[in-house]
Formats: sequence, C-alpha cells, structure tokens
Amino acid sequence: MNLSSDNSTRWRALALLQLCLLMFVSMTSVQSFAAEPSRATNGIKMGLARLHPSFEFSTRYDSYAVQLTETGKAGDLILRFRPGLALELPSAHYELRLRGAVDYAHYLGVESDKSKDASYVGARASIDLQVKPSDTFIIELSDGLRRSDETSAPTLQVGVLSLYNDTSLKLRWRPWRGTLAIEPSYLLTTEVFSSRNDYDNLGCSNGFGCMGWEVNESSYLNHAFGLATRWNFLPKSTFLFDLRLRMRRYLGDNGVDSDSVVASVGASSILLPRLTIGAAFGWAQEFDGIYSNPIARLTLTYALTAQSKLSLGYERAFQPTPSTKWVAYSTDRVYLDVGFLFAGRFALDASLQGTFTGYRADGNEVLDTQQFDAKLKGAWEIFSWLRTGLSYRFTYSDQLAGITDFTRHDATFFLELSY
Repeated sequence: MNLSSDNSTRWRALALLQLCLLMFVSMTSVQSFAAEPSRATNGIKMGLARLHPSFEFSTRYDSYAVQLTETGKAGDLILRFRPGLALELPSAHYELRLRGAVDYAHYLGVESDKSKDASYVGARASIDLQVKPSDTFIIELSDGLRRSDETSAPTLQVGVLSLYNDTSLKLRWRPWRGTLAIEPSYLLTTEVFSSRNDYDNLGCSNGFGCMGWEVNESSYLNHAFGLATRWNFLPKSTFLFDLRLRMRRYLGDNGVDSDSVVASVGASSILLPRLTIGAAFGWAQEFDGIYSNPIARLTLTYALTAQSKLSLGYERAFQPTPSTKWVAYSTDRVYLDVGFLFAGRFALDASLQGTFTGYRADGNEVLDTQQFDAKLKGAWEIFSWLRTGLSYRFTYSDQLAGITDFTRHDATFFLELSY
C-alpha cells in the first residue's frame, strides 16, 4: 500500500498538522507574555504529571533522495512536519516518560516528479519506566518505536522505510556503597524494511538485495543478552566489563541467521582536569566461524573551555548484515567531534568521520568499502520553548551497495517548538 498515492488523505493530514501548529503557537504566544518558563515548570500540569506538546518543522534538500531505474539518482526538497506530545510523571520510587509524534515527510519533486512517490507518514513513540525499590537497586524498562527513512542496515540507505522497535529490560544493582554496579540486561530488536516506490533503491550488485520487491526480505529479529559490570576503583577512574550474547534471525531470505558472543574489558579515567580517556579491548566470536576478531574502542575528550569540548575516537566492531551473499560486516571507525556553546544560547557542532567496512561471506571472501562523513550544525535557542538552526552533511563512499563513488549532500533548516 502506497500512503502517498491517496491525495485526499495527504491533504487532510496537512490540514490537521496546520491546525495543530496554529493551536500550539497560540498557546505559546500567551505563555511568552509571562516570565520565560523552565522545563521543570512548563507544560500542562495534570496532577503529578506534566504534558508537553511540541511541533517540529524542517526544510531539507537531499541530493540523493531517490534512486530511479531510468534516470539514476534524483535530488529533492523535503518538507517535514512533526507534532508530538510528551508526558512526564516523576515520583520518589519511580519515573515514567511517554513520548509520541507523527512525522510527515512531503517530497516536492524538484528534480523528478517521480520522487513525489517517496512521501510518507512516519511516527515515533517511546515509553521509559524506572522503578527504584531501594537506593541500591533500580529496574529500567523501555520500548521505542520508529517508522522513518533511518535504517540500521548500511546497505539500505536510499528509498527504504524502516519500522524499527526495540524493547529493553535492565537491572542496576549497586552494592558496596555504589562503587560497584552490576547490570544484567535483555534487548529485543525488530526491524521491518519496505520500499517507498517501485524503483531500485540502489545498485543491488554484489549480493545486496535492494530491489523494491526484495527490501522486505531483509527484515530481522535480534535478541541480545548482556551483563555489564562497572567498578569505581578510584575517585576518577572506572573499570568496565561487558559480555553480550547476540542472536540474529531474519524474517525473509536476504540473510543468514547468526549467533555470536562479544566480550570486552576497559577503563575510563579523568587524567587531567580537562582530559578524559576511555579504552576497551575485547573479542567478537561468531559461532559458525564467519568471523573471529578483536574489537576495540578508544576515546579522548578534552574540555577546551567550560562550554566547549573536543572528542577524538576509534572504534572497531562486528555486526550481522541482511544480504543474499554477505553474513556480517566489520567496521573500523575514526572520528573527530567538536562542540561549542556561546552565551548559553547558540550551539555549534562539527564532526568528521571515516568508516572502513569489510563485508564477510561464508568463505574467506571479503568486500572492503570506505565512507567519509562531514557534519556541521548550528542551533539557536531563541526562547526556552523555541529553537531554530541549520545543518549540513556531506557523505562519500567508494562503494555503497554496488554504487561506485556514492556522493550525497544534505542541508536542513529546522524550527522546533516545545512547551
């Protein structure tokens, strides 16, 4: 079913979104005559809880919005509307947070009329519950649902919608006056893919099943059982141990079921008043012998000033991948992040990242790819309830699902209101 093909439904949705915006602007305009509220005192009070309405609008240009069989790629201008609600209920023994938003992305068809078919209605919802039976024991239960064009599969990045849900249960036990934390956990993740149009999503060569009718075959179910331990053996130093058992099951034919275990040990420490270092080293083992390799993580964070910091890091990891040929992929990622906050109102963030990916088949065959990303974002908090800004992202990959020299420019203007 193509949601964007029903024009009457589309315009009714737009009218409803505009009505929500007008009602919200009216409410916040009245509030602006009073003293500017803080997050702790704003919202609509409902007993002990507070209800926070919000609205986000953005205009985004994507140079690789869709991949069309006849003409290749097509860029487009995308209007996005996202009204939402958040409910917060704090208590001495528990905290409850509920969030939900409708997300409508409208493709204008600037470079190709066919890209209008990529318009879609998305959604985001989450629930977070924290129960505190005692000072040393905490139970955390959360669930998050998202329907969007953001996918976790590196081979499905254009023309694909993802229905993603994760449910997690975590227990936090802090004996010995809080110096030791033991955290068993369970995470259930499902992701169902669908195509936004009848055209190829990407090149679909080298075993990447990304034709429109093949995308759903990449959907998966993932179980992850974990045990993490943190020990503050010094006032400014922490020892870390992490053990995870992962079970990947595919709902279609584009993937090989995979079971693996990942274990790592590490530490983090504040070496100097402004310098923090974290490091971890471990091993990833796939039970059928697809991969058996070390993993690692190293981060350096330096506080340039009280309101700015610089982070430099390296990370090596392994993940299963949906493909008719490849079973898993490894990533070696290096990154540099810089963040500044001026006058408590204007935030400027920049990052550079290089990702080196190796796709692995049942035998010894490996496909190596390289991707580079650069991001720049500026955000201005005009009032506590009004925020606006600009962002830009550049992506280059020497090979992305069969497309050589993949290049993408992504520029966004956004406006966010929250009461």
